[in-house]
Amino acid sequence: MRKVCVVLLAIMMVLAGCDAVSSPAESKPSATIWNCANQANDTASYLHRLGCPKDWSILKGPPMNYSHGHATATKFIYSLDSGVLWFTNSSRYPLHWDFATAVLNFNQNLYNSFWVRQYSENPKRRYVLGTVNHFEGMDLWTIQLFPGDDL
Repeated sequence: MRKVCVVLLAIMMVLAGCDAVSSPAESKPSATIWNCANQANDTASYLHRLGCPKDWSILKGPPMNYSHGHATATKFIYSLDSGVLWFTNSSRYPLHWDFATAVLNFNQNLYNSFWVRQYSENPKRRYVLGTVNHFEGMDLWTIQLFPGDDL
């Protein structure tokens, strides 16, 4: 449980701009230089961090539903074993499972025997799964977990 709290805190810090570095050369004390994670200026299947708005625009896709207003979203997967965090290209991979099978090479037959356990406090849980949403009209960022997830 403690690892999960640390993961969520780290994700919230990235979204809050804690990845930014202040520039001493700027005349304004609040000036910020954003370090984009994607330096290739192209689309990506995933990034390990979101360093600038351009990173978000590369990964964002539609939310699972629009019931709470206009938003964009990206899925994330965090490995409890390795500490690796993936922010997925949610237009390319609308579901966590789509990304896990295509990029992480999960066996298609593992869906019921392994993947479903990733949404529970099962001792064999290996991943934390969630979604980052950006409600553009309010410029509000949220982290969403599966409603049945007992983190």
